[in-house]
Amino acid sequence: MGVRVKTGILMAVFGAIVITLFAFSDETSGTSIKDGWVWWIPESAHQYVSFACALLAIAILSCFAYFIAKEIENCFIGTGNKKIIGTITFGLLLIQLIPTLIWMLPHYFPTTFLWENGLAGLSSNWWWLIFFFIVGTILVVIFLFVFIHLMKYSKRPTRFNKIMFPIIAVGIAIAFGSIYYLSIIRSWTTLILLLLAVCGCDIMAYFSGVLFGKHKMAPIISPKKSWEGAIIGGIAGAALVVLFVFLFGLVNHDPTQLTSTNAAVQFFGIQFLSIDEWCWGAPNQWIWWLAISIVAIVLVIATIFGDLLFSLLKRRNNIKDFSNALPGHGGFLDRMDAFLLVVFTFGIIMLGIALFTAIYNNEPSTVFPNFIEQ
Repeated sequence: MGVRVKTGILMAVFGAIVITLFAFSDETSGTSIKDGWVWWIPESAHQYVSFACALLAIAILSCFAYFIAKEIENCFIGTGNKKIIGTITFGLLLIQLIPTLIWMLPHYFPTTFLWENGLAGLSSNWWWLIFFFIVGTILVVIFLFVFIHLMKYSKRPTRFNKIMFPIIAVGIAIAFGSIYYLSIIRSWTTLILLLLAVCGCDIMAYFSGVLFGKHKMAPIISPKKSWEGAIIGGIAGAALVVLFVFLFGLVNHDPTQLTSTNAAVQFFGIQFLSIDEWCWGAPNQWIWWLAISIVAIVLVIATIFGDLLFSLLKRRNNIKDFSNALPGHGGFLDRMDAFLLVVFTFGIIMLGIALFTAIYNNEPSTVFPNFIEQ
């Protein structure tokens, strides 16, 4: 127990450092530097300090790629071959880093494109957005085939593993890319919000399951999980998300003028389509809280499903933990399983909303910061 607690404390400290770095990287869309947290840094250096903090946070998290690659290889392939681990690591890094750098550069260093009036009727922003999706798609397709090929060397060449290995590997890479996207382009507080959803759901599910759990959810995959625990934990996690959005709205707005619209903008990061007026023709503020609540429920469902999914992977391959990299806790995937699926889900939701809004308003800077048009 002592080792488990010490490792837990170290993980908490590490997480706090990463979140702090993302907070200081939020120079353009956030408040960390502009509101005077680092008054000793000249204003002219703000964007460079923010960019450096973003790169450092990304570099630290990218170091996980090697350990996660080892855990994935241990689960699905089981050879321990360094070349295979290296190939998986390389794929994870490329998928999560190349698209990240594409949208980071204009975020911190707005530039003038060479096209004075755009090209083929599209502005520079649209072409950069298209470039982002093309590069991301190409990387995903290439490494899907690479990961499928690696299963030829597997000691566990079951049909289940052949299907799940490339999906899980690519999904994890996209999840880390989502962490960068949500923390830098949206808001660094997004990580806190998602951790509240995961931790709130897990903690309440555990205690309520011990006290009230009678009906097993998936006895073969995870014998300790109950429907009672999942429902109570899900409600608690969703409530924490909504409460966080409300309190964060109070902090960032005049309390006398706080509206659900303001809170929704804080949550979604953008003002996308006035759905309160779009649906009924008149302001209906409760619609925003309904939208926030629905997304919060989706996140806690992703938390429960993520935990079950990674438990299933271990059961199907007869392993207790993905590794022993974290004494007392197992491997990185044992601790990050639910969070990875939650951040993947939320990243897809936010990117989808931003893209839909960009098309609807013909304003691609909703997804990417503006270039300086000529």
